[in-house]
Amino acid sequence: MNKICLALIHNHDRERYESIKTELQGLKEWLSNKRFEVQLIEIAYQPAIIPHSRSMAFLRDSIYHVIGFNWATYRFLKPSFLFYVATFLRKVCKSGRYAAGGAWRRSSAIEVAVTDKHIRAWAAFLDIDSDYLVVFEDDAVFLQLTVSSY
Repeated sequence: MNKICLALIHNHDRERYESIKTELQGLKEWLSNKRFEVQLIEIAYQPAIIPHSRSMAFLRDSIYHVIGFNWATYRFLKPSFLFYVATFLRKVCKSGRYAAGGAWRRSSAIEVAVTDKHIRAWAAFLDIDSDYLVVFEDDAVFLQLTVSSY
């Protein structure tokens, strides 16, 4: 029997949580009826979100651009180094990107917290010895499909 781990990543947003939890319970039942052993885990804890410092946000932007360039090179896309530099400089010069209270500095911190939750979901998956891991964030949307569409 195949074992599936369904992981829900959320931050205790009541409205989102109630909706996705109901959908995941339905998915769990449906998979169980298809002879899958299903385990549902939740990853929710996150520390208080404190916007990153200007230097941290700048460092993350720099790393993203280097990784993006390397990824394009790996995929044989022949990226233009000048394009990546120009794009990076445009972001750096963008008004308010690193300003106190700037949205990017807060978003940068949120991305780190969410990434940490995904890593913890992966670790939990490895601990329970399932065959498959399917990760859902609390803003996932389930379409209503008929049984015949499966």
